[in-house]
Amino acid sequence: MTTYSPDPSNVAAYLVVALKRLSAPCEEQVSILEGIGVPVDELALDFDSAVHTLWVLSEAGLITGELVAPLNEINGLLSAISGEENASYWTVAALCHEDVWNEVRQRSQDVLRVMSENEALAAVVDGVEADDPRY
Repeated sequence: MTTYSPDPSNVAAYLVVALKRLSAPCEEQVSILEGIGVPVDELALDFDSAVHTLWVLSEAGLITGELVAPLNEINGLLSAISGEENASYWTVAALCHEDVWNEVRQRSQDVLRVMSENEALAAVVDGVEADDPRY
């Protein structure tokens, strides 16, 4: 039986794009979302999908707990505002004005900074943009 293992460089790029989208200023986030035709919650959905593939990067030796913990914290912030009872957080107005979104932006920037200092990940961080249509 053949097992499938995703390419770590693609997984890293997907994670970096998700982080760059989360860390972008609100106006840029809105432009990206409008450009790809998706609602605000897609920012969290893409990031959540990326977090669920961290095992690939861990197995490849590309990330350690130094990155996993803050990535899980960001995911926790987004999970805390999920659900129908929190629908007000998933609007363009909230994206631009709610404190939780500013916290998500800052933490995402912090993780990207750590990733850019990692020799194995720096090229990925520099090589993809938040509006990359491949991701």
